[in-house]
Amino acid sequence: MKRRKIIAAIVLLCGVALFFAIIGGSPSSNSPLVSAQAGGGSGSLNYTLSGTGDASSSPAAGAPANGSSGNMTDTLINGYAQNILQMNNGFAGTNATGSNSVSFPSVDATSQIISQALNQQIPYRAYHAQDLNISNDNSTSSQLSYISAMTALTQKDFGSFDVSMDEMISNAVVKNDPVELERYIQIANNELADLLALSVPSSLASWHLSNIDLWSEKIAVFSAIADYSSDPVKAVVGLNQVNDIIGKDDSLTATIQDKYRALLS
Repeated sequence: MKRRKIIAAIVLLCGVALFFAIIGGSPSSNSPLVSAQAGGGSGSLNYTLSGTGDASSSPAAGAPANGSSGNMTDTLINGYAQNILQMNNGFAGTNATGSNSVSFPSVDATSQIISQALNQQIPYRAYHAQDLNISNDNSTSSQLSYISAMTALTQKDFGSFDVSMDEMISNAVVKNDPVELERYIQIANNELADLLALSVPSSLASWHLSNIDLWSEKIAVFSAIADYSSDPVKAVVGLNQVNDIIGKDDSLTATIQDKYRALLS
């Protein structure tokens, strides 16, 4: 399987230079993808993502639909191979232009197919209000207790976790060593379960739900990156989605910190 993917990828990507031009370069330990830190000031989320960039791109025709949960590398390769078969009349003797030579999609067409494949999104489970443990007590003390309890949960789950996400992603993608990233994913699953069980005042339920959905997205995206060796296209899609996660995390962190300060004033 891996040998077939490598051989097909050489034809598909028309060389390493084109591939890295499309995805913006290979991941490295110095790339500002994500960093994680446990701990933090009173009332903080105790977990932050940091980084900049916009990984969005315009879709093009002929690639799998957004949200595909199958093996994206196989889907991309099989789709490209199908294009070659169609262009060459199933190798029945002549291609679509009537020539006996083998035809391949142009570099521009190939770039477009790859760009569309990399423009997908990693699907994740979205939660709903009925999944939460919502309290009708919206007193100041109840809201402060919720923020403190949430902070304590994150400290419990991530307090001893001191490996940067940047390093873990680099190890998984560059060194094919996803051990620490897989450990992070397991802890993130524990965090998600703890947040679902946590009682939240109804006034903060919307924020709480957004935070839970973000953890669900983190787990799905980082799981795709950890599986780089078996589905590199899906891993790159996940890497492209990291910047969106960073923006959401920064926004949620700022909102709850502002709320905490307002409650104390």
